[in-house]
Amino acid sequence: MSERIPFGWKSSAYVYHTTGLVASHKLSSWNIPSSLYIDDRHNGQLTFPAGPLPSAYRALASTDDVNFALALAGIFLTCYVLTSLGYFIGLAKSVLTPQKQVPYLGLIIDSERQAFILLPHKKEKFIRLVKEILPRDCLDLLTLQRLSGKCHETMSLAVPGARLYVNEINLAVSGATRSSRPVEMSPALRKEIEHWLFLESWDGFLPWRSEKHTHVKLFSDSSHFAWGGALSPNAIDANVYDYWDASVLHADIATKETLALNNVLESFADSIKNSWVDAFADSMVLVRSWTRQGSRSHSLSDALKKLFSTMTKLNIDLHLMFVPSFQNQADPPSRRLTLQDAKLCPSLWVVVQELYGGKDGHSVDIMARPSNAQSDLSGAQLPFFSETLLPGSLGVNVFAQSPDLYDASIFKNPYVFPPICLLPHVIQYLRSLQLSYTIVIPDVCPRRFWWPLLTSTCSARHLLAVIR
Repeated sequence: MSERIPFGWKSSAYVYHTTGLVASHKLSSWNIPSSLYIDDRHNGQLTFPAGPLPSAYRALASTDDVNFALALAGIFLTCYVLTSLGYFIGLAKSVLTPQKQVPYLGLIIDSERQAFILLPHKKEKFIRLVKEILPRDCLDLLTLQRLSGKCHETMSLAVPGARLYVNEINLAVSGATRSSRPVEMSPALRKEIEHWLFLESWDGFLPWRSEKHTHVKLFSDSSHFAWGGALSPNAIDANVYDYWDASVLHADIATKETLALNNVLESFADSIKNSWVDAFADSMVLVRSWTRQGSRSHSLSDALKKLFSTMTKLNIDLHLMFVPSFQNQADPPSRRLTLQDAKLCPSLWVVVQELYGGKDGHSVDIMARPSNAQSDLSGAQLPFFSETLLPGSLGVNVFAQSPDLYDASIFKNPYVFPPICLLPHVIQYLRSLQLSYTIVIPDVCPRRFWWPLLTSTCSARHLLAVIR
């Protein structure tokens, strides 16, 4: 036996925790769940083996009354064990009446909503710290470490994607440790700190995910000019691809790989919601950055945040793994380049809008991708139908769509620039819908069989360009 109190020892946390586990072992043997962190203890209610409860509990009126009585029994037995072992219980810091919301390790454990929730006073204190920091032009190491510590330790369990929003803060801490001078408040650092002000109006929570798994296997890849993905649940394969827009075209490959994975998840959203998703990518930078939830690259860090936002929206548990390029099923679609995906240049699209768009412009691009869908009069992307599942698409396969499935405004003035091989099918299908529409076609030589079919129903036409 030792009569020393190990306060101040380097190993004091280890001593308190390991000795406390003796009490936890006894409580668990009595069927009382018990969690321990150093000297903070969280206990559940008394449980019994499968079968009918003792008669004293069966006489209670409701399930809530039974659970309350079992929780009281658990508290009594816990106090009995601890005091018998010589523990002093801090009554002011203890919760000795059963509750569904219990403060523990700086968070509220809500057993009804099944979530970790921020303590109101800690949340207000954190927001005050953020507001004190933002007006400054420079930050010292101690302030940065306080901010980083609170984001990592308290926020990571209760706030979605918390670790993704401390990347700039961690870089600033790293810089401050190498120099005695304060760190300058960069625009990226200020933006990241400002992000945390959303807590002022956020009352949400991050629910614990169910242990039930719907297993989905998914591949993603990126090339210089396009991205691709492959979904393989069971034996049914589905591929998607599209081209990068100008804002992404010159990004580094790791950022493109991350955005490609995000686009693939969005494309297969309906198939993978509420699932356990194994995603395979051939970028070790992406895999490692996702594992540690951050990167030194600003663009990659922003792409990771976008990926996490999609993951949260779909309520998926994403497990990212590396696969060599030659085994990546998404590699071929990410390298596909075809003239069938061509679009009118902006100057010619303006002409089409002026000639046939009317006062409201065209209402829908019925055969497009996110990369080649045309824009409305305000410059925003038109609603569009796509060949396969793609982010932002109204639906898949124009031949499966009709005005009665959508709001009347969608098919008010459709526009289409179809591949040549599908021209007769598109013309015939749109004629069957009895719609007025604008179609862009090449005047090929020799003219094909569908030319008379088109001209016989055409009310107006205009030559947009001539190839010389």
